Amino acid sequence: MAYLSRTTQCKRLLLYALVKGLGDAVRRNDQCKRYRRRLRLDTEQIAADDPVQDALKELLLISGRWVMAPVVTMSPKGGSERYVYRSDRDEPKQQMLELIERVIGLLPS
Repeated sequence: MAYLSRTTQCKRLLLYALVKGLGDAVRRNDQCKRYRRRLRLDTEQIAADDPVQDALKELLLISGRWVMAPVVTMSPKGGSERYVYRSDRDEPKQQMLELIERVIGLLPS
């Protein structure tokens, strides 16, 4: 029984690190696909009645919307400057950051 508990703790610590990494990637506006892929695999191994699983599934759903949101690149007329505007990413980004904080609260640090 202690072995299972220790294994569960290790899995939750890994999830904690992945969720923190996802949050850092989102703040940097990185694609975060590798974090999403690993979180998806680890989420499937969590018991269905665990509140962490529901929060992670919601996080994966919203992060998928964020990754798929179009990126608009604009440059001034005749200028060489370019900047990227991601208006469709603003709302999912905020939702993801809030969910990340919620998930981190459910996991050990």
